[in-house]
Amino acid sequence: NLSGPFVLMLASLYFSGLRVKKHEIFQIFLFILIPIMSLVILASFTVFTTEDIIFTHAAVDNKITSLGFAPNQVSAIMGLGAFVAFLCLFIVPSNLLMMRYVLIFCIIWCFSQSALTFSRGGVYNALGAIVAASLYLIRDKKITFYLFFGFIITALLLNFVIFPKLDEFTSGNLGKRFGNIDPTGRDDIAKADLLIFQEHPLFGVGLGQSPEYHILTFHKKAASHTEPTRMLAEHGSFGLLALLVLVLILFSRLTRKTSPLEKAVIVSVTIWAFLYMGHAAMRLAAPALLFGLGSITLDEE
Repeated sequence: NLSGPFVLMLASLYFSGLRVKKHEIFQIFLFILIPIMSLVILASFTVFTTEDIIFTHAAVDNKITSLGFAPNQVSAIMGLGAFVAFLCLFIVPSNLLMMRYVLIFCIIWCFSQSALTFSRGGVYNALGAIVAASLYLIRDKKITFYLFFGFIITALLLNFVIFPKLDEFTSGNLGKRFGNIDPTGRDDIAKADLLIFQEHPLFGVGLGQSPEYHILTFHKKAASHTEPTRMLAEHGSFGLLALLVLVLILFSRLTRKTSPLEKAVIVSVTIWAFLYMGHAAMRLAAPALLFGLGSITLDEE
């Protein structure tokens, strides 16, 4: 239960104040992207070599597209691949410029396979982080044109070519899934967490004890999907204090005076981590690592 927050602490301490060069942060992102692409390739191979797949509009019913694992986590990791590939586009070394075409292909492939898990979180996490990065990247006049042009081309491909094909492949179920804004019970679980916090504001109900209380609103035992409300329910005022620390860190990164590229990197990785924790708690080490990466100092020389 504490492994995620513990990794977040370690990553933040390790990366805090660490100065890395542009090619080094590119290598870090590349080492994140490569194993994710292995997962994407394996998932795609499994989907297209499995006969008679019956799709429904619920993620839990289509686990074959996430290799039998939890679609929520697999979707998030694939979405992370799209986001990381996007950042790599703007920090790729000058002797590897042709690699940008490979990265664009990776972005489209990761988005497509993430959507096929029928878990919406991975796609939304990546889009939110990409938008956050773009808000700073457009301040660099040399990047603005390529960013705008890339957005147009990618959006047209995804919206008018790739997504319609995927929707057809899933017999229209993919469109129904992404057209549905139902939070699938996460709101009820979060409400239960807040009720717990109201009744136990000082110390909470204890680590890992909130699932029992979720019966109040969700009508069955379930783990928290929203990390901020889990912290309040299980840790009480100490959880609130920890949340305030995280928000202060985010604010300090937003107000940090740096170059547009460095700001884009540190803010977007932090936003991705927050978005992930908003719907999947700390089920993976990825949000902790990304949050820690937001503490680096990027030397662009």
